[in-house]
Amino acid sequence: MSIIFKNIMHWVTIMHYKGIILAIYNESLDVYSLLKQKSHSYYSAFSQDIKIFYITFRENQIEEIIEEGEFLYFRGTESFKPGIIMKTMRALKYISRQYSYDYAIRSNVSTIINCKNLLDYFNTIPKTNYTGGFVIFNSFYSGIFVLFSKDMVEVLSSIDLQYENIYGEMDDVLIMQMIQKRQLPVFDITHTKYRIEYCTAGDVSSHNDIGENIEKYENVLCYRIRNDVDRNVDLQYSDKIYKYLLQ
Repeated sequence: MSIIFKNIMHWVTIMHYKGIILAIYNESLDVYSLLKQKSHSYYSAFSQDIKIFYITFRENQIEEIIEEGEFLYFRGTESFKPGIIMKTMRALKYISRQYSYDYAIRSNVSTIINCKNLLDYFNTIPKTNYTGGFVIFNSFYSGIFVLFSKDMVEVLSSIDLQYENIYGEMDDVLIMQMIQKRQLPVFDITHTKYRIEYCTAGDVSSHNDIGENIEKYENVLCYRIRNDVDRNVDLQYSDKIYKYLLQ
C-alpha cells in the first residue's frame, strides 16, 4: 500500500487522541464543502483531544491513500453502495496503523457532534471491547454516529469485504452485521441520558430554542442536519448550532 503524508509534522510529534472522528464526505457536493468550512473553528477548539478526518474518494489518484490536512483521500469513485462502507473500513484500517487514540467515531459531514458531551461520554465507557451507537428499528446502529474502542477498530478493519454483502446492504446495517457475526459487544446509547437531535425540518425556526433552552439540549450527543428539499437550510442550522456550542 502506498501512502503519502502531506503533513510532515505527523512524523515529528505523535499525539494521542481521545477520539478520532471519521466523517463521510463527498467533494462533488458543494453543500458538504460549506458544512465543513463552518465546522472548522468548532472542531479546532477540541483539537488536543479530538481529531477529525473527512473521508472521500478521488478518481485518477495514483496512491491508494493520501492524508492531506483534515482529509483522507482514497483512490476510487464515490458511490452509495459499496462506496460508503469501503471508505469507512479503509479509514478505520488507516488510523489503526497510523494514529494513537482511544476511540474512533464514524459519522458524516452533515452531523455535528457535541464534543464536550462526547468527551464526557468517553469517561463512562470502557476503553476496550466496546462498540456503541444509537440502535434504530431495534436492529442496527444509526450510521450518523457509531463508536468503537481501538481494539474493536483493529478487529473490524481486518475484515475482508469480499465476503460481506457490500452491494446489497446499507453501510450501517452492514456494520452491525459484521459486529454481530463476530460476537462483538453492542451498547445502545439510547439507554443512556444522551440522544440525537434531528434537525431535518424545512425551516430552522422549528429549533429557535437552540441556545436558549439549555435543559432541552444539554444531553444531545449529536445533531443530525439533513433537508433534502433545500440544503441551504442545513447551512442555517449549522450556523445556529455552532454558535450555541461555542458559547
